[in-house]
Amino acid sequence: MPCAISCTAWCATCGAAAYAESRAVARPVSNSISGANLKRAQTIIAPVKTQLPGGMSATDFLARFWQKRPLLVRGAMPELADGGSVIDRAGLFRLAARAAVESRLVWREGRRWRLAHGPLPAARLRNMPVRDWTVLVQGVNLYVPAADRLLRRFSFVPHARLDDLMVSYAAPGGGVGPHVDSYDVFLIQASGTRVWRIGRARSAADHALLEDAP
Repeated sequence: MPCAISCTAWCATCGAAAYAESRAVARPVSNSISGANLKRAQTIIAPVKTQLPGGMSATDFLARFWQKRPLLVRGAMPELADGGSVIDRAGLFRLAARAAVESRLVWREGRRWRLAHGPLPAARLRNMPVRDWTVLVQGVNLYVPAADRLLRRFSFVPHARLDDLMVSYAAPGGGVGPHVDSYDVFLIQASGTRVWRIGRARSAADHALLEDAP
């Protein structure tokens, strides 16, 4: 099942509509989360000179792409594609069950999307159907050292605009539906197969909130 990692950086100029749907089952990721790793960690992002995944310099990225246009980098983090990850499914589900952690469960019923906010009991997640749902957990960098290290790789972004590292896990057909983000996102496809689509908001109506939508 696909696992996606989202490093969020806030901005005031974005208007991209994105949609992702998982289409296939892949091998599970290998890392597990221990009790010690669940201890809340303080995240401090220090500005560093860095090279981005794929070999581009941070200076080049900020000049050519930051808040200007999308960029796709294939095979950007092979260490994740080779079976490694910041957290496995069991660890992510344990975080989602905690009251102090922000989590969401999104599933599809016919043509409608449904949303439930955490904490999400483990029994509920174990009893989900085989397809058409996804779990999203915010602020994983606050609880998992490997997630914190991954977020630090994006420390070339101004600190005031850097938010958190979110991890999502989707069953086949799972996703969050078409939506418009009000912030910049670095998306990492850690495992599995997904179809990603991106485009511009067509009108002010695309920014309107829909009642009961995720």
